[in-house]
Amino acid sequence: VNGKRISLETFYDYWVILHPSYASAFQQILYDHGVEYLDDAMESDDSASAATWIETDGSTHHHTFYAAGDEDWSKFNGSAGIEYLIKTRSLSNGADTYLQVYDTDGATLLDSNDDESTSSVASAIQFTASADATYYIRTNRSTDAIPIGEYGDHDLTIYNINHPSVTSLSPSSGSVDGGYTVDITGDYFESGAVVNFGVYAATDVTWNSATSMTVTVPANVPGYADITIINALTSDGITP
Repeated sequence: VNGKRISLETFYDYWVILHPSYASAFQQILYDHGVEYLDDAMESDDSASAATWIETDGSTHHHTFYAAGDEDWSKFNGSAGIEYLIKTRSLSNGADTYLQVYDTDGATLLDSNDDESTSSVASAIQFTASADATYYIRTNRSTDAIPIGEYGDHDLTIYNINHPSVTSLSPSSGSVDGGYTVDITGDYFESGAVVNFGVYAATDVTWNSATSMTVTVPANVPGYADITIINALTSDGITP
């Protein structure tokens, strides 16, 4: 425009001002090309009282930041002592998210995050519920992005972070020389996990199932030792 480069958002805004009767047609053209300058299916979810439900099974819920200043509220049922990962992902069309978690009253801020890392403008919060209750998630446009952009779209997801736990060992004792196998039972074991006896790593780990592992005890484990199971990093960089 007049020899200057402008963003698609700016072009769209001015077009709608000049040709309001063609706004819907222009939105459809952009949508056909993967650009969502329109309300998402969750609207109107612009307050805690209008928050939409989100499951904690890792399913994704798609949102757009439209119109300018739009914010999206979601709610989920949390269980006391359970840790959750709340995350925005698949950001596109200039989206830059800011994520907040609120207590059961929908007004008391518990945690927030702008950028999950120095290389990403997506947001992520690890949150542990203090009670069996409904908690609220607010997602809006990061102020870091203004005036570069106002719109954009993203997916919101939440899932349990299940930490492994040990319920029994067989045998429960053995020689300090190590080299013998132990069957471990428990919960949330994953293939690729590391098993430590105190500060010493097991020399061989066989994952049988989510509740069973067989490991070879290392040498030089003195007396009693805590057994720690560390699952591999998730795709979100979380250590379960």
